[in-house]
Amino acid sequence: SNLGYSAAGDVLNCHTFEVATVAAMQLKADKVVCLITADTSAALSKITGSQKALSLARAESLMTQTVREHRARAGSDSARIIPNWQSSWYIEGCPVELCTAVAVCRGGVQRAHMVDSSIEGGILLELYTRDGLGMMVFSDDYETTRPATMADLDTLGKLLAPLVIDGICRERDREQLVEELPNFLVLERSGMVIGCAALTPYSSSHTAEVAAFAVH
Repeated sequence: SNLGYSAAGDVLNCHTFEVATVAAMQLKADKVVCLITADTSAALSKITGSQKALSLARAESLMTQTVREHRARAGSDSARIIPNWQSSWYIEGCPVELCTAVAVCRGGVQRAHMVDSSIEGGILLELYTRDGLGMMVFSDDYETTRPATMADLDTLGKLLAPLVIDGICRERDREQLVEELPNFLVLERSGMVIGCAALTPYSSSHTAEVAAFAVH
């Protein structure tokens, strides 16, 4: 609830998002979910360029740009000043939902989701599908690229199989995949490998071949 009480018994009408921000950090929550309106969703899409998943650094950069543009339109002398996100959870000129997402992620929460409340089953689709349908700010390793390991062999085979069937990619048996494994990188999202590519160097020159490029 956004209602609080002072020591004297006075009822305080606190800011809902400020309460959520502080509570999430104090509870050391894993996630924060904000239900937003369709208009807010459209406004956020304009800021993010329709990006659905933002790293904390990227979100802070977009917020800084948004605040500067807001101040410039208002004719403020502080348009060129970088907002101090460390001193306040909210800066005027930026949507409060995005400010909340950045503040909680900076405070230790791994992910903050913003979901359009007009979409039926939106929270379930956001939390229980791979890509979700809302917007998310994350402070953990949500999406990373890393060298492939032996544990990825079966996944690599499954990713490349449709390309082999279509004649786009040459077939590699397990032994060949093991031999070429040092050349492979994989794209991992939320612990699931969703893409791969191989960079095979030529020994005779400073060149290499990009091969086995696949995304699920």
